Amino acid sequence: MMESPSSNTPRDPRRRKYHIQAECLSYDLPTSYCTRQLCRSHGDCSTSSRSVLKNVSCEALPGELTAVVGPSGSGKTSLLAVLAGLIHPSRVSGQVLVDGRPMEVSRFCRVSGYVAQEDTLFPLLTVEETLAYSARLRLRATTREAAAHVQELIKELGLDHVAGSRVSGVSGGERRRVSIGAQLVHDPAVLFLDEPTTGLDSAAALHIVKLLRSMAVVQGKMVVTTLHQPGFRILELLHRLLLIHGGSVRHQGPISLLESRLKHSGRCIPPHVNALEFAMDALDFLDSKLTVPESNTAAIRNSNPSSKEDNFHYASSRLGEISILSSPLFIKILNSSKKGDKFHYANSRLGEISILAGRCFTNAARTRELFAAKALQTLAAGLVLGTIFMDANDPEAKIGFFAFTLTFLLSSTKEGLPIFLRERRILEIETRRGAYRVSSYVAADALVFFPFLLAAAVLYAAPAYWLVGLRGETSNFLYFVVVVWLVMLTANSFVACFGALVPSYIMGSSVAAGVMGAFFLFSGYFISKDRIPKYWIFAHYLSLFKYPFEAMLLNEYGGEKGRKQCLSRGVIHGGDCVFDGGMLLRQQGVEESQRWSHVGVMLGFIAAYRLLCCLILLPIDPHCCCCFEKSSMERYEIVKTLGSGEFGVARMMKNKKTGEVLAMMFFRRGEKIDKDLEREIINRMSLFHPNVIQFEKLLLTPTHLVIAMEYAGGGELYPRIELCQRFTEDESRYFFQQLINAVSYCHFKMADVWSCGVTLYTMLVGKFPFDGSGIADTYQNIVSANYPIPKLVTESCKDLLSRIFVVDPSKRITIAEIKKHPWFLRLLPQAMTEEVQMRFYHCEPDEALQSLEEIKMLIEEARTIPPWPHL
Repeated sequence: MMESPSSNTPRDPRRRKYHIQAECLSYDLPTSYCTRQLCRSHGDCSTSSRSVLKNVSCEALPGELTAVVGPSGSGKTSLLAVLAGLIHPSRVSGQVLVDGRPMEVSRFCRVSGYVAQEDTLFPLLTVEETLAYSARLRLRATTREAAAHVQELIKELGLDHVAGSRVSGVSGGERRRVSIGAQLVHDPAVLFLDEPTTGLDSAAALHIVKLLRSMAVVQGKMVVTTLHQPGFRILELLHRLLLIHGGSVRHQGPISLLESRLKHSGRCIPPHVNALEFAMDALDFLDSKLTVPESNTAAIRNSNPSSKEDNFHYASSRLGEISILSSPLFIKILNSSKKGDKFHYANSRLGEISILAGRCFTNAARTRELFAAKALQTLAAGLVLGTIFMDANDPEAKIGFFAFTLTFLLSSTKEGLPIFLRERRILEIETRRGAYRVSSYVAADALVFFPFLLAAAVLYAAPAYWLVGLRGETSNFLYFVVVVWLVMLTANSFVACFGALVPSYIMGSSVAAGVMGAFFLFSGYFISKDRIPKYWIFAHYLSLFKYPFEAMLLNEYGGEKGRKQCLSRGVIHGGDCVFDGGMLLRQQGVEESQRWSHVGVMLGFIAAYRLLCCLILLPIDPHCCCCFEKSSMERYEIVKTLGSGEFGVARMMKNKKTGEVLAMMFFRRGEKIDKDLEREIINRMSLFHPNVIQFEKLLLTPTHLVIAMEYAGGGELYPRIELCQRFTEDESRYFFQQLINAVSYCHFKMADVWSCGVTLYTMLVGKFPFDGSGIADTYQNIVSANYPIPKLVTESCKDLLSRIFVVDPSKRITIAEIKKHPWFLRLLPQAMTEEVQMRFYHCEPDEALQSLEEIKMLIEEARTIPPWPHL
């Protein structure tokens, strides 16, 4: 029996609850896809694209289970992919808003999970291993902590009885729960699922939906799933339905609202037929614009309430754009998990490689058939070729053996292609959700094959080398083994590269075979390098056959002993040697010095194909752009100049793609980038508080050091006071509460208490407290704490001011005492309470987009004066 997640499980109270809105989404399938599908099914290619989504507007709320329903081909999966960020917003007209701001795919994927319709799991791993590897990749935790978390998750998912079973051996419902669990290990705030009940019996499907509802209600997650004609009991569990047909929205809201709409459209729902099934049969009559009386919709909303905003939201909304809730950092820290929106991988690159290599090795170790088949194949090939070319004294026979060896090795090392194609879908989902870097996967995949292919190289070389009768020195045999191993690794890297490029095994095999044939043709075996046309000579140097073939020739005929091998004797001159090993090497255009350089070239091929594989796969990883973000300004455009001074200029900038607005300070590179500025930048980037302007990142241009920071659109405080003349006491208290919390977060100096009092007085009265007729008079008022108090100020506020404006610092009220004063506590928003404020003190500096080392490196580089200082 599957258990629901326990409500006793401790959850981070700062988890951010996201609100997703889609506005006027339209999406057309790319031309190539439509051509493939339409021609196959209809034989009609008159249209170059097909509209999948048409002007779709919808929303999903935290704490709710939202189901996207509709007939097959209606656009459910496409809509889910757009909302989840799998289809990039740039490919869709309209926009997806996350908390009212355009979606940033790389960041949103980090805090969300996506469960595909097909199970993207490793069948040979156990249930526990599957979740354990996901946890180690996604969590910043020790191995013991990750294991404890996995055990808790297994219990919540009701998988205790199959924890030690392989994924391939569990039922469909259990396997679907494993897929969900793999996306839940990092406790995402948003979970997307594509038809999680497909292929399951009614009981298993109901269990899955109950689990999803429990996650939404108990843990406050937003859960969005596609379903295909859910039954009565499943419909009762859904908070919100989104019914689409032909790419258009026909209904959104609770099932009770759908029933009311059907009744008001004059449609009578028959007994024993649920409203959704009836609506799907009457889609042509269900007008998306049809409304029901307001009294009915109000009653429906009251019967199906969503989560309410707390009192602080309501109270602060009266202050408009100056509200603390307008601070993006408040959203990033207060309501989010500890690491916030800013993207960080859970492990270092070496850590990722270690975990992924362990997972790959576990999978490989359990494919004994693959090991056995490869071992038998190489051993049998070595024996067969060895017996065919046994004791070959003829140089042509030996050269033929070398050529056939390379043909066999380069054409038969394709066992990695089906494995890679199978894992590519898993790789796509995991890297999109920020589990690890693509480069780490490519490196781990290569490492796992190293020992496997080394064993295969020894099994081939051991019988073949000695049976053919090649040079008997041990060093030559070991060199031959190394060359064979490198050939296998090159072929494996080549196959991995093409596996990243092609969609299927058949196409991959066909393309690889064709390219290998071309490599063999230009290797120099059939036609020498001197006779290859100049316009094809590049293919000779790119050939994977050339370098190992020449290395084998050097191994056999190189060195003093090899050069003196007589390969042909004359008849006329008493049997003198007329053709030796040295002549053969010169004939082939091979030099003695290339013995190890060819090994280096083969290593270069291995690295190059792996790098190319990584570059091909990088577009599936939305986080890869982070590598270039620190030095690129092309993504921003200037909105306006905010101000300028002796050291630089401040501008309002907008991200061209996301629309995000930032303030940026431009400091001209050179000696003005001093230690004081460095210290200020480092200190400010370590601060994470909603009432402190947040330094986001450093950028470096050829002429400027740029500080990108949070843009405060409400303007400066004192100009606003001048405009309004003074604030009401409630407004003054609200801003003073923010000011005190910010000062408390930064430091506790008594001087700050005095200056905070000056700010409070100015907001209340509209002028400075110690103004006099001249400088001397003003000074005297300050040192004697002499200031007028208007009658409009309440007694409680007067008491606070009298305790702030105390000349003796030791007798002056402290920040901690201010925060306990009755006037300060009156109408104190929940977000400014001491309990909530203490959370900001535990936000670690490594939440920044850039490490301390990167910041120092950029500042140091900015101190160098560029060669074009006046640009």
